[in-house]
Amino acid sequence: MMYGHIITDRQTDRQREREREREREREIVILQFRTHKVIYRRYAGLFFSMCVDITDNELVYLESIHLFVEILDHFFSNVCELDLVFNFHKASSTI
Repeated sequence: MMYGHIITDRQTDRQREREREREREREIVILQFRTHKVIYRRYAGLFFSMCVDITDNELVYLESIHLFVEILDHFFSNVCELDLVFNFHKASSTI
């Protein structure tokens, strides 16, 4: 009886950890640095950041990051880090 309780505690800990990981993947960070904003977004294993003017709308840049990821995903068919490293010229031409 006692062992079953320990197993369920471990399972709930794993579920909590998976939920935290999902939240980290959806995380958007907007930092203010002097007269600029740094916008940071994570997609799976890829990290994208932009430094923009403080008066600009950050949602426009988040949407542009999302569009860029969709284009890369379509171009490379499920893009990963290695696609960007070994095909940097192709990835930069999509911008």
